[in-house]
Amino acid sequence: MSIRSLLFGEPYNKELLNLKSFSAEYKVEVKTEMLSVQDEDPSGYTMECRYLFDQSIKSDEIINTIELKDVLIKTANKSLENSVEDLTAIAKISPFYKVARRFNGELFDIRNKEVLLSDWEKAKTDLVPNLFITDSERIGFTVSYEKGLLNTHEALRNNWNYLLMLPEVYSFKHFADSGKGSQTSGHSCKSGLSSNVTIEYVMLGSAISRNKDVVNLKMNSRITNSSHLSTLSINGVKLNPQSYSFRIEASYEISVVNGKVLNAHVNILEKLDEISSCKTEVLLSLFDGVFEEAPKMKLSENKWNVFDK
Repeated sequence: MSIRSLLFGEPYNKELLNLKSFSAEYKVEVKTEMLSVQDEDPSGYTMECRYLFDQSIKSDEIINTIELKDVLIKTANKSLENSVEDLTAIAKISPFYKVARRFNGELFDIRNKEVLLSDWEKAKTDLVPNLFITDSERIGFTVSYEKGLLNTHEALRNNWNYLLMLPEVYSFKHFADSGKGSQTSGHSCKSGLSSNVTIEYVMLGSAISRNKDVVNLKMNSRITNSSHLSTLSINGVKLNPQSYSFRIEASYEISVVNGKVLNAHVNILEKLDEISSCKTEVLLSLFDGVFEEAPKMKLSENKWNVFDK
């Protein structure tokens, strides 16, 4: 591998698409649902966000700016209403990011760290004291948030709300290979069933096709720390392949002309035996001018039969 590839990533596949500067306005809809055999009804929330997005192609990197303009979070679970209000406030602490990516699409740096730090210092004085009842909760959140500030680029590149806008697929193989054999760099996420468990994975290309000026791309996850996970337990249940599963399925529609994501969709499903499950579904689309007080999710209409084998 050349020094340039190490610094800037593999060159993007020009037979797959072109990378050019553009601006866009996106709507991102999120639905998260947690289900347990002990609970009569599932718990979770829906979220709708509107983002302004800009892409600029430089000689050795891609620069993107992402600005959160609106966010609405809803839940049907009464016990989660206060948490939803807190999540809405926290989401607005730092509404603007400027990031740098390699030409394969991988995010590697944050370019407005000073602004993010300033946003946090203001929130620490004006917002945080009103979010938490006890000093221990406030201190715990502060320590956690400041730790996250040190690794903001990792947080963004592991957050599917942003990954759908920032796909790491530009160097994927051409249509003759159907995308197979192509993969992203490593990602990680906290388990939705236990905050003490971290899943590490890569996304593998499973299908690529082209319809006029649009590339259709599908990917599936592959866990890379399964050996470590098998030594862990949640609620006394071992995280081995017989009792535990985690998978991500993602799809993109990307413009061949400039690399703009036109539509994207991801399903994240985690299941622990016949005991509990967590599913998150994220849908990205170009903003259509409609941002409703109660977001109408246009996600999968099928029932989530999460305990089906």
